[in-house]
Amino acid sequence: MRSLRPEQILLLLLLVLVPLLNLLVRWLRRRVREGHGSEAAAREAQPPAPLPPRARVIEPPLPARPARQETPPRREAAASPPVHRRMVPLRGRAALGRAIVTMTILGPCRGLEEPAPSPPVQRPSPEGPGSVNR
Repeated sequence: MRSLRPEQILLLLLLVLVPLLNLLVRWLRRRVREGHGSEAAAREAQPPAPLPPRARVIEPPLPARPARQETPPRREAAASPPVHRRMVPLRGRAALGRAIVTMTILGPCRGLEEPAPSPPVQRPSPEGPGSVNR
């Protein structure tokens, strides 16, 4: 059996210690949150301290509402013609770039297209590259 070199032992320790350290940090954070949460719940459970007899609580005034005016009875609105919106041209280079990317993504699938014809392949002569016919 081969013995482990110090580098291998260090790497093994690192691979084991990092996840353990991560679990320890999560556990500590949860404990801290639970500790603060229980203190807050204990404070909320206590009734508020009573006010001295001469103290008054002043509430903020409500915002004033404007006086309501009577509106004349509504007449039936005439049917308006449908609104035809004009197509807005591309505004700026950023919009043009987004449009090109969108067209590329939504365009036809290149895998379904017919491959372009390629020129015929030239095969080497059977005599070899350096031979000369005399």
